[in-house]
Amino acid sequence: MKETPPQWLIDFFHVGNGISLDKVLDESYGHEYQELLAPLIKRGCEGKWPILLPAKTNRLWFYAAEQDKRRLLELERYLAAFLGSADTYSNPPIITVPEHPTEKVLLAKSPSGVIRFTLLDNVKDNFEAQKRVFNALAQLSNLYDQRPEISSTVRRPFGRILRDFFTAYSAKNGEKARKYYNELNGCENLSQRNLISIELQTLATEENWTAILKHPHLENILSGRISQRLIQILLRSIGETGLSSIINEGDYSKHSLERARQLCEPLNSVFLGIPAFEHCESFIGDWKLWSMGAVATGKHDFSQYLPKLVEQEWVDKLTNWAGIKGNNTKTEASVTNETVINSMDDVMAMLQHSLIAPSDQLPRIIESLEKAPRDLLSQIEQLPRINQLWQSLKEEVEVNERGWSEWFEELWRPDCDVNKLQSEAFNDYQSWKGSSFDLSLVLSLLDTGASDTAGIVLRNIIPILIDWLDERQVDCQGRFWVSLLELLALDEIVTTEDLNLAGLVAQRILITPHSRDEYRLMIDAILLLWDKGASIPAYRYLVDIAENLLESSSPDSQKRLELWQEAQKFALNRWGRLDRSEKLLTECLTSELLGKESLSVFPELIPETLNDCNERLLPELQGSSLAIYSLTEGACRRAKGILTSMFTGLHVEINHDHVATPALINLAKKADYFIFATNSSKHQAFYPVIKIRNDLIYPQGKGTSSIVSAFLKVVT
Repeated sequence: MKETPPQWLIDFFHVGNGISLDKVLDESYGHEYQELLAPLIKRGCEGKWPILLPAKTNRLWFYAAEQDKRRLLELERYLAAFLGSADTYSNPPIITVPEHPTEKVLLAKSPSGVIRFTLLDNVKDNFEAQKRVFNALAQLSNLYDQRPEISSTVRRPFGRILRDFFTAYSAKNGEKARKYYNELNGCENLSQRNLISIELQTLATEENWTAILKHPHLENILSGRISQRLIQILLRSIGETGLSSIINEGDYSKHSLERARQLCEPLNSVFLGIPAFEHCESFIGDWKLWSMGAVATGKHDFSQYLPKLVEQEWVDKLTNWAGIKGNNTKTEASVTNETVINSMDDVMAMLQHSLIAPSDQLPRIIESLEKAPRDLLSQIEQLPRINQLWQSLKEEVEVNERGWSEWFEELWRPDCDVNKLQSEAFNDYQSWKGSSFDLSLVLSLLDTGASDTAGIVLRNIIPILIDWLDERQVDCQGRFWVSLLELLALDEIVTTEDLNLAGLVAQRILITPHSRDEYRLMIDAILLLWDKGASIPAYRYLVDIAENLLESSSPDSQKRLELWQEAQKFALNRWGRLDRSEKLLTECLTSELLGKESLSVFPELIPETLNDCNERLLPELQGSSLAIYSLTEGACRRAKGILTSMFTGLHVEINHDHVATPALINLAKKADYFIFATNSSKHQAFYPVIKIRNDLIYPQGKGTSSIVSAFLKVVT
C-alpha cells in the first residue's frame, strides 16, 4: 500500500491508538486484518471525505467525520442505514469534546463534530461482527465515491425537525435539543434572528445560563423587538445567575442593590419595555424577575404594570429595598391618550415610545400614527430603518390580535396556505393570549377530521401547543388530548421523539378527567406509535409511559397490561442491548404489574453488564449517601431499589414531604448526593433545600429512569 499519509492521519495513529499506521502502509498485518483496515486508511491518505477510521484504545472504536454540520447529519443517517443494530449501538453520539487524544486530532480536522460508535458488548470480541462493521464502512465509502453531490437535497422536512426540537425543549432534554438545533442550523429555512432564538432556547434547555448572557449576537437581538419567549429566557438566565437567589432569600437587606444592578444592566432594554406575560400564576416568577430588574435599572414605576397575583407585600418589600418613595400600590397599566401627530419629531417620539409601551397600548399608537398627515407617512416609508420599526409595530399588533382559534379555523379551509400557518404558529404562538383558545371550537374542528396537509402541520405544532396551554393554565378535556394523540399516531414515519411526545400528551390525559373509552383509545394510539417506531431509544420512553400509567388510577387494568406486555416482549428480544438500569427497571415494573413469579422469564443479570457501551466501570460508592426527593412515590421507591442494586453500599433515603420538614432539611444537610425532581415537587420544599446546597441533581422527568439517569450522569 504505497500511500503518503497527511500529518493529521499520522497523529491519529500515534497518540494512543493500538492500530499501527506503519504496519497497514507496509502491508505487515495478516491478510484478513489488512483487507479490513486498508480501504479506510487509504481513504484518509487520499484526503477524501467522509473520514471513516478505526481506533483501538480500551476497545475497538470507529469514528466518522464530515466537512460541515449539514453533511455530518446526513452521514449520521447513512451510517444508521448501513450498520443497522445487530452489531453496533444505535444512535451513536456526535462528540464535540474529546475524551482521548485520537478524538482531539479528529475534532481539529472536523470541528463540527465527530460520530463515535462501537460494537455491542456481546459481540465486541467477535471477529465476524468486526468484519461486518468494517465491510459496511467500506461499502459506504464506495457509495460516497460514486454518488453525485446530492447532500444539499437530502434533508428531513423542516417542520418535522422543529417538532422534534420543541419536543426535546418541552421535555427539558438539552442533549436532544442540541442535536436538533444542529440539524436546523444546517437548513436554510430560518432567518439569522430566528436561528439565534432557537440557539438561546437550546442553551436554556441545557441550563447554560451564562452562555446565554454572553452570546456574541445578544446585543443585536436586544436592539430590536424581543419575543416573549426570549424575554422569558433572558429573565430566567439572570435569575439563575444570581437574581432568583435574592428573591428566594426573602430578606433583601442581606443583598446589595448594586449587585442586582450589575446582573441586570446588560439587559437594560428588557426592563425599559413592559413584558406581555399573561396575568396567571405560571408567569409570577417571570414578573418578579422583571420587577427586580426594573427597579435595579431605575424603572421605578414598575408596580403599576404588575398583575394582581403578585402580592402587594412583596412589592412593598422590593420598593423599600430599592429606596423608592411614593405610592407603590399596583394599578392597572394606564393607556396613553390619543396624540396628534404633526411633525417628524412627533413620529419619532411615538415610535420610540412603542418600544417600551405595554402591548395593550400599541393599537392606540398605530391609530395615532395612521391619522398623521400623508406626507409624514410618505417620509416614514423613505427612511428604511424607521419604516422597518413602523412595519414591525404593525406586524406585532396583528400577531397579538390573532390567536389559536382563528389559526385553527383557517387551517381547516380547503384553500389555506399550510406553510404560512405552520411558520406563523412556530414564530408567533407565544404572543397569543389565553383567551384566544376556544376549546369547543377546536374540538368541533378536530371531530370533522383534518386534511392530510393540515394533519402534518397539526402534528408538528403539538409540542408548542402543549407548552402554550400549560403556561396559560388552559384546562382541556381528555377528549382533546386523545384527539391529538390519535393524530400523532396517524403519521407514516414515527421517530423516537414521537414516543417522547406521546408520553407528554399521555401525562396530560392522566391528570385530566377522562372516560374509560378515552383511556383505551390513548393506549391504542400509543401501541400504534410503538408498532411503527419501536427501537432501543424509544423503549426508554415507552417504559416512562408504562410507569406513568402504573402511578395513575386505571379504569381498564387489562388495557394497561396489554401495553406492558408489548414492552416486555421487546425487552426480552433486545435484552443484551439494554443497559443495567433499564433491565432492573423492566424487572421492577414486571414484578409490580404481573407478580414476582413472572420474573423467571428474564435472563440472570451478570456482573459484566455493569459496564456501559463505553466500558466505564461504575464508581465505588461504599458508604456514600443519596437523598431522592419527589412527590411521585413509586418512582422514588423504584429508583432506590435500582441504585442500591447497582452500587453496593450506597445508602439511599427518599422523601415526599410537601413542605420543608425537619426530615427534609436534615437530608439536605447530610446527604453526599441529593436528587430533586423539580417536575414532581412543591415550591415550599424546593426553596429551603436550595438555600442549603447548590449541587442538587435535577432529573429531566419525574419517572424512575430520569432519576437513575441523572444520578449516573453525575457519578460516571
